[in-house]
Amino acid sequence: MTDIPVLIRPNGQVHRLYNDASAPLDGERSIKRRSNIEFDNVSGLWHVTIDGWREYCSTSRELCVQWEHEFFCKHPERMIDGNIS
Repeated sequence: MTDIPVLIRPNGQVHRLYNDASAPLDGERSIKRRSNIEFDNVSGLWHVTIDGWREYCSTSRELCVQWEHEFFCKHPERMIDGNIS
């Protein structure tokens, strides 16, 4: 998981995935969560939720993190707020 998807909008805004290993960007920045990975005690599964929708689940949190990363690499446009197509 070394590739980090980056989306640059026409107005110059840069959108990318953030994790603890991400190098800091210079200039003004804000961080907004586009997805969550949470454990569900009832089902015993980890769930990846994007824009309020459960998109993936697994018994392994590591597999959920990997799936999330691959998802945003394939669909960088989903990193933008309000775009749920």
